[in-house]
Amino acid sequence: MIQSEKEIQRRVRTILEKNKTIPLQTLLDQVYDDLRKVACVQKKDVETILKKILRDNEILISPRLFNNEVLENIERKAILACLIQHPRFNLEELSHFLGIPKNKLAWHLTFLQKFQYIRLVSRKRGKIYSPTNKAMGGDPDESA
Repeated sequence: MIQSEKEIQRRVRTILEKNKTIPLQTLLDQVYDDLRKVACVQKKDVETILKKILRDNEILISPRLFNNEVLENIERKAILACLIQHPRFNLEELSHFLGIPKNKLAWHLTFLQKFQYIRLVSRKRGKIYSPTNKAMGGDPDESA
């Protein structure tokens, strides 16, 4: 198997910087073609590592992939702004307040969590969302 997942991840990011909306099979083909020029590699091994990278959320397959692009979406900006003003909302409250259906809201909240703009906290009244220090403009490594 290929020695480094980081090498595949680097190649995936390079490809996605050029073409953000790429089918997964095309991405696999391009990464494999790129790697086999420099190493003896099996396509199945590349596919296995690519699936692991996706499963571990090291990359997200989406038109908006990178951290600096997460907040380009107007609904995510609105969600984050709402949570900064009301840092203890649950999914139901956010949905009602913003007028965004819960399934669509959950999708956007997933992105905001994955890129550490918000965190999900369990409380007596259920799970609530709070902005992180990163969302507040502070050090992303410190708790808000």
